[in-house]
Amino acid sequence: MRRMMVVWLAVMLMVGVRAGRAEPVREVSASVEALVRAVLAEKFPGAKVGKMWPAAVPGFVEVEFGADQIVYLAEDGRLGLLGSVWEMKGMRNLTEERLHSVRKTEWSALPLERAIKIVKGDGRRVFASFEDPDCPYCQQLAKTVAGELDNYTQYVFLLPLSFHPDAARKARTIWCAKDRAKAWQDWMVRGQLGADAPECVLPDIGSAAQAARASGTPTLVFPNGAIRVGALSGQQLAAALDSAVAVAKREP
Repeated sequence: MRRMMVVWLAVMLMVGVRAGRAEPVREVSASVEALVRAVLAEKFPGAKVGKMWPAAVPGFVEVEFGADQIVYLAEDGRLGLLGSVWEMKGMRNLTEERLHSVRKTEWSALPLERAIKIVKGDGRRVFASFEDPDCPYCQQLAKTVAGELDNYTQYVFLLPLSFHPDAARKARTIWCAKDRAKAWQDWMVRGQLGADAPECVLPDIGSAAQAARASGTPTLVFPNGAIRVGALSGQQLAAALDSAVAVAKREP
């Protein structure tokens, strides 16, 4: 019975969104919002529940939940869905689009002087990243940036994670190198690490990481405030950078 319910829900998500059988209201009613918040508070005590929107699936509410999630609850609170909702005609991941819209921070608040600055070409496309030197996804991103991207300025904030026991040592070695940008790329792209720097002290970036929701690595931040998580492809990264530049040009 449970398997049938899961299959039915999956079909409803795809077919219902594709067919557009009902146009969702523009706002979640106060009574539905209160009920959904009560259900989540009961089932997940202490979890952060943020904004809510009518979901593309009729009868469901889209909820900003936890540190960096979108979940879906039925308006009566009986059913919950975790996963992505797709608009099938255009193959748009509506869940990912919502996450991009709520992942925002203030670029001007980033302490760029506490980051490694890397410039290639004219440097006109700017972004920051929170990275762990032992994170395989960060290493993948570094190879993509070095090999596929032109005309950028990158600010790398060193964020060694506790479950990588050697990451802090490597971060100190890179930060205290004479040429930080070269030391970073030598390790992340070519696997070459300089001499240890045990007396080196890493800059405090805790508040910046918290503002950027950088609970994992890599987390990328763009001048328009957009936040992206994960090892983006070269095409995805170029598109995000170009979008940030376009927004900056439109602003007065």
